Amino acid sequence: MDSSNTPAANNGRSASNGSRLSNNTTTSSDEGDSNVSNNAPSTAPTGSALTGPPITGPGIRKTSTVSTIGGGTGGSTSAGPASSIAPTTTTFNSSDTATTYSLPQPASSSYLLEDARLREILMSDVGTEALLKRLKQSIHAAKELSSFLKKSSNLENEHMGQVRKLASSAISEFAKPEYRQGTFAGQLNQLIKVNERSCDAARSFTTALVTMQKELANLSATVDKSRKSIKESALRHERQLLEAEQQAEKAKSKYDSLAEEFDKVRTGDPTKNKFGFMHSKGAQHEEELHKKVQTAESDYKQKVENAQRLRSEQINKNRPAAIKQLKDLILECDSAMSFQLQKYANLHEILALNRGFIVAPLKPNGAANGNLTMKEMAAKIDNELDLYNYVIGVPKTVSRLNRPLVQFQRHSTLAGAYPTGSIGNTTSSVPQSFQNNTTSPPPPISKAPGAGIGGTVGAGIGAGVGAGAGLAAGLASGPNGPGSAGAGAGAPTAPAALNSHTAIGPSPVLPPVATSEPFSVYPGNDTISPSSTIETQAVSTTASNFDTSAGPVPTVGQPGSGYPPGTVHSRPSFGTPLDVLLDYEEATVPRVVFQCIQAVDNFGLEVEGIYRTSGNNNQVQEIKRLFDLDAASVDLLHPTHGLNDIHSVAGALKLYFRELPDPLLTGQFHDEFVAAAKLPAGDERRDGVHRIVNELPDPNYTTLRHLIFHLYRVQTREASNRMSISNLAIVWGPTLMSSSLNNPEDMALEASVIETILVNAYTIFDAD
Repeated sequence: MDSSNTPAANNGRSASNGSRLSNNTTTSSDEGDSNVSNNAPSTAPTGSALTGPPITGPGIRKTSTVSTIGGGTGGSTSAGPASSIAPTTTTFNSSDTATTYSLPQPASSSYLLEDARLREILMSDVGTEALLKRLKQSIHAAKELSSFLKKSSNLENEHMGQVRKLASSAISEFAKPEYRQGTFAGQLNQLIKVNERSCDAARSFTTALVTMQKELANLSATVDKSRKSIKESALRHERQLLEAEQQAEKAKSKYDSLAEEFDKVRTGDPTKNKFGFMHSKGAQHEEELHKKVQTAESDYKQKVENAQRLRSEQINKNRPAAIKQLKDLILECDSAMSFQLQKYANLHEILALNRGFIVAPLKPNGAANGNLTMKEMAAKIDNELDLYNYVIGVPKTVSRLNRPLVQFQRHSTLAGAYPTGSIGNTTSSVPQSFQNNTTSPPPPISKAPGAGIGGTVGAGIGAGVGAGAGLAAGLASGPNGPGSAGAGAGAPTAPAALNSHTAIGPSPVLPPVATSEPFSVYPGNDTISPSSTIETQAVSTTASNFDTSAGPVPTVGQPGSGYPPGTVHSRPSFGTPLDVLLDYEEATVPRVVFQCIQAVDNFGLEVEGIYRTSGNNNQVQEIKRLFDLDAASVDLLHPTHGLNDIHSVAGALKLYFRELPDPLLTGQFHDEFVAAAKLPAGDERRDGVHRIVNELPDPNYTTLRHLIFHLYRVQTREASNRMSISNLAIVWGPTLMSSSLNNPEDMALEASVIETILVNAYTIFDAD
């Protein structure tokens, strides 16, 4: 057939398969709301010449409603047999807009079903089989489309979940102080939330996809069941016709054979004796053949009539009914899939509109204010303002903006400012009331051979001077240098400008004091036993009494003090805020901490129960009084008469940390440390504690670092002192974190914090 003469070719299908919107578009605006209407005409179906009841069943929807994401209502469409989809109106509503438009409709092609050539093919013997195959294609397509919609819905849901998780994580992460704050953080937070809302707009979209998937699954199952029923009935009728026609063919063959045989007998075939009936004779045989021919003819005619009757029934009744049912099922299934695809496209448009209005919401006409678009949010970031606010807020995070101005100070020995007097008479640094009680020196004690310049202990302040040239060299560093005696006791003097805690290495292990030191009273000294009391000899401090080759030996109050003669150190060490004390001493570790740790390092590392055994309370209070009076003049490596218990030094160190106004690990981070201690043991807990330690103020960090490395050295002698890391953590946890003794659980967690720091000391505090 020439396609140029078909109705389809002459129909003038300028609609190009009909998927176009009408150019008829009306837009109106009322306070920011707009309505867009698109109407496409629909051609009513003319119906099919093949009549029969439509096939219906569960899952075959005669009317479907378009669900809208924005909360609008949808129109309905009829997907009946051999009909086009009626115009469907979908309304999208949001707080800003309301858009109404129709689904695009294809130009009707129902007239093609009236084509004579189509009818001829359908009514042929292969028509039923062809429609069965075509219906099977539609069923497979519906099943695959249902599977596609289900997978699409699952992917959208998974994407939404991942975006929500990512948005929540990003908001929490950017809220941390180590990231840029200000307008950047605020607008970034808003942008992330808009992105999250844009993703959440697909929730109704995925719900609609699930509904469509279920409808298509039900449709394919129902149509497949109907197809099997129709196939069974149609094929049964076709088999009956085929069998009747085959029987007629067999009857015809038998009839033709007998007729030929009868003709041979009647005409006297010369070969009849060879191939004929051997026992038939003449007219009798001819009569018998004639009867057989008549019987075969009658049977043949009957079977032909039966075949013709069945074919007539098949063509006029059975086949048209089956073809009508199959065609209806095909159109029903195809119409449903077409409608679902149009709805799928419509849902995508609505989703895009929803997301568009979230990303760039419309504003009422003439309104200056309204919801910001994402572009406007990003434009509100003010880099200069953020930098200004950050720098202005720096003073709130540091104790002071500038270090003290460095000034030239003439050495006191060169200025001739020292009065004559004994070392025990520390008028330069000790209040007069304390001097009056201690001016009489105790009985003398012999010095070890080769000790160089001997020293006396200042009465009541425990500041004995070390012996030998090493002492002179240590003291000659100037009044602002660290106080040095023996192994170099004293506090560091230069404050550290700490920009990053992680850059701080561990404190080196201090070498023990030589056993020849004459005034040591702690274990490890051969001169005086631990239980002995100290008696020192007063030595005149006049310049004429010193060997000038060894350099000048200043008074007890001078080494490491940094204060000129005649002044009194009035800043107590105990109970003073850590940052204030370090600013006053111009050091990174308080002198009391440095002196006590140095004493324990030299004389207490192998003492059993160090830090666990309580010392003599009177000696603890005496050490406290000495450091409160003048920390620079105290030398625990050469203690005074009456200070002979290393446990008292350890007790004084713990007392110092207990009396801090704010605990060393600070009350600000107490709850964070406790929360970190609840994390699973291992790297997770270590990293949690490490992060909080790095956030400690610089004075607290440097002091904690010095103390932790000392405690680490203590636990390395566990075989001797019986102080394991866990024992030290139990002792120091409440001390460094100001625990409430009424809550055993908090005490255990605080001990866990200290234990974690000790175990990972060389990880948390990078070793130099």
